[in-house]
Amino acid sequence: MATVAAGASMGRENAPRELGAMVASQMSHRLRIDPLHRRILVAAAAGAGLGAIYHIPLAGAVFSLEILLGSLSITAVMVVLACSAIATVTSGIVVGSSPLYSPINLSDGWGNLGAALLIGVICGAIGYAFRILSSRMSDTAPTGWHSAWAIPLAFTLVGVISLWVPEVLGNGRIAATTVLMDRPLLGFAVILLIAKAIAVLVTFRSGAVGGLLTPGFALGALSGFIVGCFVQPLMPSVPLSDFAILGAAAFLSASMAAPLFALIVTVEFTGQNSSAYLALFLAGATATLTVTMIRAWLRLPHKQSMPWNREPAVAAAVRKRAEG
Repeated sequence: MATVAAGASMGRENAPRELGAMVASQMSHRLRIDPLHRRILVAAAAGAGLGAIYHIPLAGAVFSLEILLGSLSITAVMVVLACSAIATVTSGIVVGSSPLYSPINLSDGWGNLGAALLIGVICGAIGYAFRILSSRMSDTAPTGWHSAWAIPLAFTLVGVISLWVPEVLGNGRIAATTVLMDRPLLGFAVILLIAKAIAVLVTFRSGAVGGLLTPGFALGALSGFIVGCFVQPLMPSVPLSDFAILGAAAFLSASMAAPLFALIVTVEFTGQNSSAYLALFLAGATATLTVTMIRAWLRLPHKQSMPWNREPAVAAAVRKRAEG
């Protein structure tokens, strides 16, 4: 939390998410809860921490189910939704209930659907590249006493970059707001995208700990805005802010490998109404399909995801083990 407060180029959701998981793990252990329900409680508490810090209760619940648990059951849904709702209401006393970004609704019309397809392909590929780079940076980050010099060095570099591009500081909210509200020049948007990507990757390469949600949202919004600057003459009915929002959804779908979570978090971050769901879902689905095609083209091994119906089998195994 100190690194985020100092202006580090990373999200602030990691601390409450991990703290919630640790508290749930300790309580489950002391109450002697069985392993299956302990796993559900830990995932629910982690998602509740995410939902509470940004006031996104549904996105926090989906994060627990889609990313952490990877499975679906009545018990898991009830526990996850309850934890996320209670945590969000409690934190709302301090952080408020307004969306993280000023509500910017997607415009109506068929043009958004065509833009979503284009943005899904381009921003999906960019998001997948960022996912690979950020994973490599985290995997090769120094540990132990080496972090004592690597982290200050990385923060110094980010500080130097901020002398010319101050929007790189923080969790990405300023960078995303720049393209969602201020409509900057194309050249500045490109510079900000490159500078923000470097700042995020350098920060994680140093071994600093933080989240990638809001930085990824900002990078996606910048990418979508830049694409929109080139294609808007062909789609004059689609505002540049629409390209930015669709870019954020597509980027998160690819970078986090979680299209449903990306859709919900974009809706709750920007206060979208139901008319925006189709375009956002189309952008996220196209981004996911693009990643699949890239992996097939590169002949990369397919990482099997947990099926949504695996938990009943796990529960049966746990009961059988307990009985004998």
